[in-house]
Amino acid sequence: MTNLQYNAPDRTLTATELATAAGYESHSAVNLQYGFLGKWLHEELLCPLPEREDGTKIYTFALATGLDDGKAEVEWRWVLKPEVATALQQLGLHQ
Repeated sequence: MTNLQYNAPDRTLTATELATAAGYESHSAVNLQYGFLGKWLHEELLCPLPEREDGTKIYTFALATGLDDGKAEVEWRWVLKPEVATALQQLGLHQ
């Protein structure tokens, strides 16, 4: 799925757009997969991550940054981090 985001305009997609492009019925599967991938990346690199109010880390931020600053009226748009895009390109995983 990161390759879908890599190839998106400005490398920016919502979870719903990612789900549709990947053939999922809802964004839940995308959130789960991005969370797992982000957690793995975080555990390998120990990159700083924001936390929810309950103290749990938001692992998606290991892969992407949010564009909408938590505005409730819009679906959060994720922008693939430049370093993740570079790694995908170097590994040949961006196509």
